[in-house]
Amino acid sequence: MYQLDPLRSSGWYSSITGLIAFAVAAYLVPTVAWVAAIFGSGVVIYGVGVYVVALTVERRRAERLGLPEPGTGGTTSVAESIVFLAIAAPFGLAALGLTVYGVANLFGGHQGEGGAALGLGGMAWFMTIATGLFAGPALLARWRR
Repeated sequence: MYQLDPLRSSGWYSSITGLIAFAVAAYLVPTVAWVAAIFGSGVVIYGVGVYVVALTVERRRAERLGLPEPGTGGTTSVAESIVFLAIAAPFGLAALGLTVYGVANLFGGHQGEGGAALGLGGMAWFMTIATGLFAGPALLARWRR
């Protein structure tokens, strides 16, 4: 039962590989790695902050109404859905801004900058749609009651 499987990779291998990849990127293009680290940290802090506020509001509401704590006793919690929507909103604004900026640059004759903005805008649209779709099921379950 406790014998190790030599073919199964440990989580450490992927963590070490990711750290090495980030170290190489930081060495080759330090500005890009710095921006990626700051952006990733900001998104995590923002998401956790929204989750804490949403969960606190849900718990207080449940206490006030005498209901079980959210996510237990057959109740649903929408705190995760609120986090997904909170992350989708700034990505949606960025996607809209980058799309407009890209189209304006393409019509203005700056194909390289316009194409880059449209590419980043496309990634932001994908993030917006994906996080919005993840938020949907829990919110729909909540509204159907």
